[in-house]
Amino acid sequence: SGGKGTGTGAGLAIVKRIIEVHNSRIGIESEKGKGCTICFTLPVV
Repeated sequence: SGGKGTGTGAGLAIVKRIIEVHNSRIGIESEKGKGCTICFTLPVV
């Protein structure tokens, strides 16, 4: 939404754990003043 985040960051920790359990990857790109992009891969089941 482009607004200032008000979350606790717990959501990203949960996603990270799911990614680890599935032996997948997560990547984060950040640009000061513009925010960040989070990309991840999951296996097809």
